[in-house]
Amino acid sequence: MVLSTTALAALRADQRRTLEAATGLVSVAIPTIEAAGGGSAGGGSARSLLAEDFLPRR
Repeated sequence: MVLSTTALAALRADQRRTLEAATGLVSVAIPTIEAAGGGSAGGGSARSLLAEDFLPRR
């Protein structure tokens, strides 16, 4: 699971243990993305930075 270091720090110990028991945790520092926009635009998240590639291989 990919999550920001901010999100990881916000988890309680029991929440983190539950997630770690189910999957690996990969945290990334994205303070600029999380703070970008402000106001009604809000910030971004690790989820907003991920995409799948469904293009056929060449």
